[in-house]
Amino acid sequence: MREIHLRGAVRALLAVIFLFLSAASTKAEEPSANYRLKYLFSVDAKTTGYKLRGIIGMYVDETARELYILDGGNRRVVITDTEGTPLYNFRIPQDKDISFACIVVDKLGRIMIAGGKNIALFDYRGDFKGFIDLSSIPDNETLLIQSMDVDSRNHIYIGSGGGDARIIELDENGKFISQIKADGKFMNVNSLSVYNGYTFLDAGNFRIIRLNESGEVVVKFGVLSSLLGGLSMPSGLAVDRLNDRIVVVDTNRMKAILFNRDGRALYEFGGPQMFRWPRAIAVDRQGHIYVGDGSDNVRVFEVVE
Repeated sequence: MREIHLRGAVRALLAVIFLFLSAASTKAEEPSANYRLKYLFSVDAKTTGYKLRGIIGMYVDETARELYILDGGNRRVVITDTEGTPLYNFRIPQDKDISFACIVVDKLGRIMIAGGKNIALFDYRGDFKGFIDLSSIPDNETLLIQSMDVDSRNHIYIGSGGGDARIIELDENGKFISQIKADGKFMNVNSLSVYNGYTFLDAGNFRIIRLNESGEVVVKFGVLSSLLGGLSMPSGLAVDRLNDRIVVVDTNRMKAILFNRDGRALYEFGGPQMFRWPRAIAVDRQGHIYVGDGSDNVRVFEVVE
């Protein structure tokens, strides 16, 4: 009898603890009154003949005001304007050894699809133009390209991860210029953004990292948590240049999370009613946030402060 009463007391205590934690979690995840979410539109590419299937990455070409969607399941690239109107799409050749990790458009209008050990080039019509010669990169046989970006000079930056974590700078023809080695500071370079230094996601370590142009750590932040600003399975990052924010999408939490550049969590939105396993994210110069998820839709939002 005494044992039964003891079990009941333990259960009651656990229930109180659970309710307390649930209340704390709910309070922590309440949207800030300083921010308002505005849904703009959605892209599914149905008018191209068939729907998106397996969104791997996205890139906004600010010069042309176009969105490039790497549609992995259909092995193609879908191009829309930044209002969501489909403009063009093309298939990626089956007989080429092209890995799908990221997509970037440079200042010459070349479409670059990268992953593994190569960068494939396409023109706007989708014609395959070969691979960039990466032989000038030191230890190029150990490359594991996870992300890529270009700067205003049209220099190409590669984020290599795994056992060869580093950021590599190339000229527009792929000739090696310089590199920043991890030296224990990071293990992965996902979603690299070259803007006021280097900002990227070290996903395996649940960390967002900012380096200055010399490769020194400016700030490193991130915590494994389900509360506001917490990370569980971070899968994409983009820099909002208009509002000077960092936006991270977390697949497991099904959230898009906004931080300031010092790492303070500002606001987050999403959840299972809005997203299904989100993994791709982009932000344009107007501050519009593009989120691609497992529903094979790209939803576009504006967060108004």
